[in-house]
Amino acid sequence: MPLLRNDLQFLAKVRNSVTHREAALIDEISVSAVIDVSQWPLEADATLTCRVDIADLAFVRNRLGRNTIASDDMRADVNRDDRIDLLDLVYVRNRMGQTCGD
Repeated sequence: MPLLRNDLQFLAKVRNSVTHREAALIDEISVSAVIDVSQWPLEADATLTCRVDIADLAFVRNRLGRNTIASDDMRADVNRDDRIDLLDLVYVRNRMGQTCGD
């Protein structure tokens, strides 16, 4: 069963208030879960932190040209065209600063 938007928002809020080690465990849960990306409120938030920032830009940049089949790489295809390319980087850049509350 995919995680729902509220579940992912909760994980993002918790992740931002815990230690690095605990955050890594939360990331592992998020990545290993089947995520329905259409339920995530911020398409450009590839790191699932409920805000679009430089980490999202780096996440996408580090996956340029990769296959979107891997669950981790799928999140980098922020414009959902089944390719991780420069259009994804531009998509994230144009949405920098957005948060789940916007």
